[in-house]
Amino acid sequence: MIRDIDKRTFQRMMIDAEVQVTKGSEQAYGLCRDLSATGMAIALSTLKLAEGDKVSVALRGEGVPPLRADATVVRVDGNEYALSFESVS
Repeated sequence: MIRDIDKRTFQRMMIDAEVQVTKGSEQAYGLCRDLSATGMAIALSTLKLAEGDKVSVALRGEGVPPLRADATVVRVDGNEYALSFESVS
């Protein structure tokens, strides 16, 4: 999901932390691959998402501050997803 030309405004932090993803009544755990001030890239094996889906995420991991956010799926590549944060707490 990394492109040759990176036009992002905010720098991404490469991490491997567990992420809990909730879509409606469905919940799954996956891996957060990278994180920025405006979104994250995640990998999920048990929950399928589509562009435009609204999800809630909770990130926890050693050396990673706890994070909860509402987000929108902006890109899908197999079982990897790019999320754009709507609100963060």
